[in-house]
Amino acid sequence: MKKSLLFVFFIFSINLVAQKEANFWYFGNNAALDFNSGSPVPVSGSQLNTTEGCSSFSDENGNLLFYVGAPDSNARDLTVWNRNNVPMPNGTGLRGDSSSSQSALTIPAPGRPNIYYLFTVGTAATGGGGGIPGFFYYEIDMTANGGLGDVTLGPINLSDGLDNSWTEKITAVRAKECNEFWAISLVDNFFYAYKVSASGVDVANPVRSTINNFNNSDVRGYLKVSPDGTKLVAANMNAGTFLFDFDNETGIVTNFNNSPNLAVLNISGTGYGVEFSPSSRVLYVSTGSFTPGSTENLYQFDLTQTTLAAISNTNNGQPIFTYQNTRGALQLGPDNKIYWASNNSNNISVINNPEGLGNAANYSHQSVFVGSGVTSSQGLPPFLSSLLLPIEITDSDTNQVINNQDLQFCAGDSKTITPEMVTGNNITYEWTFDNGTTTSTVSSTSSLTLTNLSTANNGNYQLTVILTDDCGVVTTLNAEFNVEVFEAASATKPMNIIFCDTDNDGFNEFDLQTLKNTEILNGLSDTTFDVLYFSNIGDANSGNNALTNPYTNPTSFSSQTIYARVQNRNASNACSAITDFTLAVTGLPIPQAPIEYRICDNTSVGSDTDGFINDFVLNTKDAEILGSLDPTQYNISYHTSLNGAQTSATLDVIDKTTNYTNTTANSQPIYVRVENVDNSSCFDASETFNLVVSPLPIIDDTVELQQCDTDLDGIVAFNLNEAASDISTDFMNETFLFFETRADAESSSDANAITNATTYQNQIPFSDIVFAKATTTFGCFRISEVTLTISTTDIPPTFNRTFNECDDFLPIDGTTGNNDDTDGVTSFDFSSVTADIKAGFANPNDLTVTYYRTEADALAEQNAIADPANYRNIGFPNNQDIFVRVDSNSNNDCVGLGNHVTLIVDPVPTANPVLDLELCDNN
Repeated sequence: MKKSLLFVFFIFSINLVAQKEANFWYFGNNAALDFNSGSPVPVSGSQLNTTEGCSSFSDENGNLLFYVGAPDSNARDLTVWNRNNVPMPNGTGLRGDSSSSQSALTIPAPGRPNIYYLFTVGTAATGGGGGIPGFFYYEIDMTANGGLGDVTLGPINLSDGLDNSWTEKITAVRAKECNEFWAISLVDNFFYAYKVSASGVDVANPVRSTINNFNNSDVRGYLKVSPDGTKLVAANMNAGTFLFDFDNETGIVTNFNNSPNLAVLNISGTGYGVEFSPSSRVLYVSTGSFTPGSTENLYQFDLTQTTLAAISNTNNGQPIFTYQNTRGALQLGPDNKIYWASNNSNNISVINNPEGLGNAANYSHQSVFVGSGVTSSQGLPPFLSSLLLPIEITDSDTNQVINNQDLQFCAGDSKTITPEMVTGNNITYEWTFDNGTTTSTVSSTSSLTLTNLSTANNGNYQLTVILTDDCGVVTTLNAEFNVEVFEAASATKPMNIIFCDTDNDGFNEFDLQTLKNTEILNGLSDTTFDVLYFSNIGDANSGNNALTNPYTNPTSFSSQTIYARVQNRNASNACSAITDFTLAVTGLPIPQAPIEYRICDNTSVGSDTDGFINDFVLNTKDAEILGSLDPTQYNISYHTSLNGAQTSATLDVIDKTTNYTNTTANSQPIYVRVENVDNSSCFDASETFNLVVSPLPIIDDTVELQQCDTDLDGIVAFNLNEAASDISTDFMNETFLFFETRADAESSSDANAITNATTYQNQIPFSDIVFAKATTTFGCFRISEVTLTISTTDIPPTFNRTFNECDDFLPIDGTTGNNDDTDGVTSFDFSSVTADIKAGFANPNDLTVTYYRTEADALAEQNAIADPANYRNIGFPNNQDIFVRVDSNSNNDCVGLGNHVTLIVDPVPTANPVLDLELCDNN
């Protein structure tokens, strides 16, 4: 967009001559500057002494013609001085005012060489109200008075009957038509634009633009039109600062972006000075007041943004500089820099790169000296904006505008400098080089290419473009820049810093300069080059926010990339090189103590009783050993010797990803090495664990469990747990589960285990099979087949014993207390039955006789009566059947079961009361 806009503008409005007409500035209290050398140089002899508005003008070669202002700070009128500091004939008492913001502005008369129009504005806003407000113009003939000039016409009143409310503002720009200009001023809510052409000033036909809702209640402040003729800005002090669009073909002013609303710029304070950058893409506004000690702000606005909100948000809505003074004008110079007046100071400030945003604008406060015994005041001379349109030149590598820049390059660089496109006939280009001693022509092409730069290229480069524009005007365009070449930088990539933090707090202080400078410079002189360190590549590229030295890593146990920037001390922005390295703080790992790695013996190697298996996969222990350690930061290796673990990750190492066979039967020690991935010297080898092969249980593969059948249907309840003692001699240290199929028993899941093992009923009458899983405390198991056999009782059905006891006088539970001989509960001793039953068997010593209150308990062998010699029939008052169970001690088989004992409680007899027996004494 930048190129196309400037291209269109140049088609219609290239200057008659170069911008040297603005090379002399007269302002303030006898201050003056000469820009012909390329930089402002103080000039003595000025007779001008004005608080605000002033004007000056030079010829196409930069020779001063005249300057305009007040002779003293209280003057109500203006004077025109010639180049000899003498008032021109008819050059005193002109309309204007020392306290008018823009007292005067000069426009060369189109088609009339040596004739100039001087436009002036007065003010009624001065102390005491003695000023003469209004808008006027005069004519100056530089051929008169021996070439020193004379004011030959004026004042011509342009105020349109609105003199008393006219503002203190005047600006001008070249019109779209050939050899025409617009002189623009403001009154109330009207903009007046007067056409200036070869016919003179068109007094009778001003273009009047009405801005609705625009209340210009404060006449003070500057008015400027952008160099490209598209924008207009008006600072109206307390009434606000406004941005407008301008049509350089019609002279019409409209709201910015044709909005129905006024574009009020967001600033803090009252706007006074305004100025556009040479490209018209950046706008500057200064604020302040007439009172000494006021706050002055300098604001910057990016006009490439498409909305007012975005424009106002340039630099986050903050000023780029603030200080205490009064107020000061802004003015673009012929060197493409913007200057800021400083009241009552020997120095003024400068924006060295107006196109740059924020810090890139390179603002320099009160750095431009205006002379001894003279001072700046609040104003600076305004110029026809079109005078200050340069031909823009750019660095083709960066696409940055370099007009009037002091460029720094590195030895060996190659650069191509390209001017923007211009349109016209008979275009010639001339590039000259001034090394401080001689000036020579170095190129006649549009672009300048400098190859393999060295210190011989140090100096000033100037471009002169001469062409005939579409209006037939021979035009000269100029641009320049300075070059200084420095020794190139290089940065050698250093070794990484991998630090093992032995105190394990994760932090360490690093003297990066001592550790890495020599390695990175690699022979470059440390008196010529600096090495700076950065935490990110953005800062390294910009050179901002260098790390302090010594440097402490910001987070514990961090690994970060450090960027090292090598830069020439004399050209830090131009000659730099960047490399990087890793800075890691690694901690000694603190692993968790692992438990033994235990697997049941199997046939993967040899037999399942030899203590060797091939099922150990050691990486399954990684997570347990690492605990909370980051698995991406630490590696684990397993070793067959302590020396291997302490030496390296490769000595005596075991492949942890494949099956491993223990080398000693039943148990083998394994040594663990936990190593930081970034630092092999950061390791721990203190942990060890054993590979253990757990033996399988020793069992009988088949056993039989018998149960007595009392109802002869072949279906009885078995307590399968009774088989445990037959299956294994170590049954007390093993667990047993029972399954109806071998497949379920051998499964790794016990989901199908029999849940009612103590009351399990055989599924096949008289004989059935279940499968017992005998499991050790370490989870190793074998399967035994349990045959369930149902037999009839061997106790003769005629064997019965009945025990009678009288109801006692004790409570039911037999404790002392209230007597009760009618509860049907008493104590019995039926232990003699045991001997009677055993007497009926051939091998009585192999038998165990137990007694139960119910048949179900007898079948399940649970809740046996503990002491048949002292039993109370609690729960069974008056009489109770006792179930007798006889079991073989040798095979746990049931050999007899039935209700062969009956307990009967005899009631205590009740004695009826009897009458007394009375008899007579006899002989």
